Formats: sequence, structure tokens, C-alpha cells
Amino acid sequence: MSNTVPDLTIVKDIPPAEHPVEVIGRIRDYPDQKNKPISALQINQDRQSLRVKTDIGFRDFSLDGVSLSEEEDLDGFYKKFVEERINGVKLGAKCTIMMYGPTGSGKSHTMFGCATQPGIVYKSLRDILGEEDEENGGNDQRVGVGTFVQVTVLEIYNEEIYDLLSTNTGGGFSLGWSKGSASKVRLEVMGKKAKNATFISGNEAGKISKEIQKVEKRRIVKSTLCNERSSRSHCMIILDVPTVGGRLMLVDMAGSENIEQAGQNGLEAKMQVEI
Repeated sequence: MSNTVPDLTIVKDIPPAEHPVEVIGRIRDYPDQKNKPISALQINQDRQSLRVKTDIGFRDFSLDGVSLSEEEDLDGFYKKFVEERINGVKLGAKCTIMMYGPTGSGKSHTMFGCATQPGIVYKSLRDILGEEDEENGGNDQRVGVGTFVQVTVLEIYNEEIYDLLSTNTGGGFSLGWSKGSASKVRLEVMGKKAKNATFISGNEAGKISKEIQKVEKRRIVKSTLCNERSSRSHCMIILDVPTVGGRLMLVDMAGSENIEQAGQNGLEAKMQVEI
């Protein structure tokens, strides 16, 4: 087996599931490492445990599932591990899906996808809001749970929370807002909520997903030896479904890196320790 890099997807808070927290390993294969004789990662046949080679030997990890990107695309991964959780949100449950793992392991790709493979953000919006039913002549017959969702997009960096949907230039936010050079708005936390966070609302999964991807690019990134464009902050997307009281929190964590391998020092090294 070739060297692979795990991206852990953590799903929690849905009551009907057997376990309140599930950990799924999404494995991205590096093609340029396929010919290396010694594998850094071994996957058990039951697809519920991993053995990882370290500098001091092997470590074993028990998971709730393992997905290989070369065998299972984002659509297959979503249907197998995520879709059931979204169905819970449609019934009024609360769920958190968190991407955690090394930089370059595919966390942001799994969350946001690309033009040819939509990620969890779009797919969950599509399932919550429903799609147009082509069999009914496109008369906006939807299979979702309500007419709209409310969406907040936050950035967590250096122990501060920023509103990615708002800028210091003033004014409100609406669909069609474009990325500018204005600084981001820092938010205060009161209780468990970010005070005065901006939100957008709508009922079209495609449009909302594009706006989320647009503002997500405002996150702080840094070029390291491990990744040319490594996210240095956490991104939290909060999807509220007012009609049923459901809430979905999608969290794309900053890439975790070995400080020496990443070539970091000074403030960058300090920030990596905090990540």
C-alpha cells in the first residue's frame, strides 16, 4: 500500500446515532509516493482501524469508518457517512461536522469541493433546501424541509473570531457581495454566541454555496514547505433551519503541521502550536 495522508472528519451531536461522536478517516493518496517501499499507513480490512508508522514505531487507531479518495469520490463519501446526519438536521436535530488533519490532506476540498465535485457545504444545502423536481416541469417542487436557511460564516484566528460576511466599510450584506480589501470585522463572544454576526438567508443551494466559497477565500493563508496555500485559521459555517429548529455546523480546521517540516519560526511557530 502506498503512503497516504489521513483527513479526519468528526461528526457529532445527532441523538438517533449509535454514538454521539463518530470519527471517519478520509485518506488522500499521493501519486508521487506510490513507489516507496515502506507504507506509512496500513488500513485494516474491516475499514474501522488504521496503523500509522511513526519515528518510534507504529500506532493503532480505531475509527468508525475509513474512506479512500481513490476508491470513493466526494459524492460516495457524502452518501455513506454524511447524508444520514443531514437527514437528522432536517428533522430539527443539531449536528457538527469537523475536518481535522495535516495540511494538504484534503480537508477544504472535502468541505467545499470544486467545480466538478461539489463538497459537503453544497450537498448539505441541497439536501436541506431540496432541488427542483425536473419531473414536474421545474415548477420549484422541492423535497427540502422549508423555504430558507440562515447562514453565518466565521473565522477563528489567534483566539479571535471574525465575521467573514462583513467588512469595516459599513453597510449590510446581500447575495452578490464581492471580495474587497477592507479589513474583517472582529466579533465579541457573549455566552456561546458571536455577538452581531452577519447572516445571509436564502432558498437556493447553488447561490448560497457560491457566496460561502467566495468569503471563505478571505481566510488567512500562509505558504509553508508542506503546502503552498495552507489555511492558518479555522472556518466555521453555521446553517440554521428556522422552520424546524435544526442547526448544522461545518468546521474546516486549519492544517496541522510539523513545525520543522513546515519551516516555521517565530510567530508562525507560535501560531502552529495554538492550532
